[in-house]
Amino acid sequence: MKVLFLFWHGLGDNILATPAIKAYKKANPDHYIGWAMLERFKSAQLWNPYIDEYHWVSDAWNDFKDYKQGSDMVRGEAINLKQVNNYDKLIIIDHKSSNKHKIYRNADEMGVTVTDLKTEFYFQFPRAMPRWDYDFFHGKSGVQAKDMAMLDVQRIHGSIKNPLLNADVNKPLWYWSEFLAQAKSIYVVDSVYFHIACALGRKPDVAYFAKGKPIFDVVKPLHMDVSSSVIYQL
Repeated sequence: MKVLFLFWHGLGDNILATPAIKAYKKANPDHYIGWAMLERFKSAQLWNPYIDEYHWVSDAWNDFKDYKQGSDMVRGEAINLKQVNNYDKLIIIDHKSSNKHKIYRNADEMGVTVTDLKTEFYFQFPRAMPRWDYDFFHGKSGVQAKDMAMLDVQRIHGSIKNPLLNADVNKPLWYWSEFLAQAKSIYVVDSVYFHIACALGRKPDVAYFAKGKPIFDVVKPLHMDVSSSVIYQL
């Protein structure tokens, strides 16, 4: 069976979806999985070995003046992808259960039960890199209210002793993730790099969640405790 999933959420949400995708593929090894995500993330070159094919759709939040119109258009794009690519089934992951952690929301809407709650980031072409004397900083989230400047980090964490590597969002995720895995210290906002760090087993030194604890509670890693690194006010 060919199944197309419409996942019109953020890049970090794609990392949070990895436990459910893995569980779905293990429960349905003969299913061909298509994954439709936002076209604006195409340059990120996200890769998951349990996904057979990626497709791209518009952003209902940012590509249209009206979200209702945008969501209808994106649903239409997904229906068209299903027909053109001969998928047997379309599943739209809406994140309707807003009180649940996103890992469980994804599992519920994909129709699976997750027992392994560890998120994962997959390197398609892994390379071993030495640990360098640099700190990793990513202060842009895509939402200005959640952003953090380097001066904020210095005020919170004191003087930074190592050279600061500032992630450029125009590079693919795997490129910066290799540096992220080897950094001496990690300073990130609520963004995809927070989720990648946790997926790689790295606890950020500072993780800034401007929208508060309720947001952190539904996206925090469930396989490790990073709460002592999280701040909610600068």
